[in-house]
Amino acid sequence: MKSQLEAKSYHPQEQTSERSETPLLEMSDVNVVYRGKPALKNLNWVVRDGEKWHIRGKNGSGKTTLLSLITLDHPQAWNKQIKMNGVPRATGKTNYFDTNKQIGLTSPELHAIFPKHLTVEQAISTGYQTGSFIPPKTTPEQKEKIAKYLENVGLLQYKDTEFKDLPVSSQKMVLLLRAMINQPKILILDESLSAMCHDATSSST
Repeated sequence: MKSQLEAKSYHPQEQTSERSETPLLEMSDVNVVYRGKPALKNLNWVVRDGEKWHIRGKNGSGKTTLLSLITLDHPQAWNKQIKMNGVPRATGKTNYFDTNKQIGLTSPELHAIFPKHLTVEQAISTGYQTGSFIPPKTTPEQKEKIAKYLENVGLLQYKDTEFKDLPVSSQKMVLLLRAMINQPKILILDESLSAMCHDATSSST
């Protein structure tokens, strides 16, 4: 990556014969300019199945821009130099909702706008869909999966509690479970563990 960002890949899963050789995400010489100043310059990055990446940088280094390119929340995300599952993101050929079905996300921005009146179960259930905070109609199997996730992190007793009545630490955990519930191919954790207590961070790792 030729930018102010640092990218580090660590603990990739062992490659197996079933693992696809086609990268999940590939960016080739991607440039993003704001008011004549480069936010990202000559960005080359490949993310493969099973890899974990840690992206860091100072404020203004391009982290948010990079994430918005991945999630199609940036005007320049529709770009043939960006591929997902080997397919270029050409204008008119890339669907926002289909792409984001493969992506799970937590971020401070999401936390700020997330509906506070939903119950914990409803909040997590919105992770089964894309582009809406309206709780979908869930199957018994989906409800059981939500309950299992909550049990694993010690929050099952809060299943029917409204999101706004949880401490911030637990709200962050709920949004993390929401991002994971649909088993996305790409999971983006933007400051997902900030404000979490030690017990919460231990249960999430």
